[in-house]
Amino acid sequence: MGPEMTALQDAYKSIKVLVIDDEEQFRATLITMLKRLGVAAIQQSADGLSGYEELVGSRPDVVLCDVHM
Repeated sequence: MGPEMTALQDAYKSIKVLVIDDEEQFRATLITMLKRLGVAAIQQSADGLSGYEELVGSRPDVVLCDVHM
């Protein structure tokens, strides 16, 4: 891993991400990818209502949401 990737991983450590998707396998895959990028704070929800509650409660920097749930 080069110094550029290490710098990106360090930058991603402070980002909070919320993943909202009704497909468990897709959420798991996306979370694995985010962790490999260095994102440490990841929340997840399986439906829109719990996703909204998590959004209001945790105030993430980024929300990745399935729009066809």
